[in-house]
Amino acid sequence: MAQVNNPIIGHARGKVGSVVFSTWKGKNIIKEKPATVANPRTANQVANRSRFVAMIALAKLLRPLLPTGFREYASKVTWMNRFMTVNSSNDAFYYDLMNTTWGVNYQYVVISEGSLFPTPISATASAGSNTITVNWTTLSNGNQNNLDQFCVLAIVDGYTHQELNAEVRETGVCEITPPTGTLIVGGNAYVTGFFKSPDGLKVSNSIGVSLQVTA
Repeated sequence: MAQVNNPIIGHARGKVGSVVFSTWKGKNIIKEKPATVANPRTANQVANRSRFVAMIALAKLLRPLLPTGFREYASKVTWMNRFMTVNSSNDAFYYDLMNTTWGVNYQYVVISEGSLFPTPISATASAGSNTITVNWTTLSNGNQNNLDQFCVLAIVDGYTHQELNAEVRETGVCEITPPTGTLIVGGNAYVTGFFKSPDGLKVSNSIGVSLQVTA
């Protein structure tokens, strides 16, 4: 059973179905649990199959955000199908053939698509203050609104924080406080965010950043 430990989805460890979440050499990895296969396949076929399973597992892990992130496609395809389609053609997943393991480049994972004008974000992570700080400009462009709500995904050392309506656009900042000891100087963290209109009908494309934890 997967272990979770934060208010929304938490620190992911263990397995979901046949997929195991873990860390390897400081990287977050998703690995399919070995199974007896009566009809062997080529290495590429096995890799493609395990990628599909890994993507489904990641989609389930990110479920607190994805239905909102892909809601503008709700009348055409499911949020799961859209997540799978988009992240099949980018650099979100990479395969380690030697270890038969799929890794995740979280800064490339798309968690939303929509018609709301996108907003670049920047982020810092401080072990001293035990805080991840996300910033953006407060100026509204195009169809943006000062009361658009910021939705955020932050991942560091296996800890996963997901939050809808974390802040409104006009604040220009969102602070996340991971469990004590999670932020380690020199370690890596990832933040991805998008905005949702006040009426909840429109979202922006998500934008992700990779950052290094400082003192």
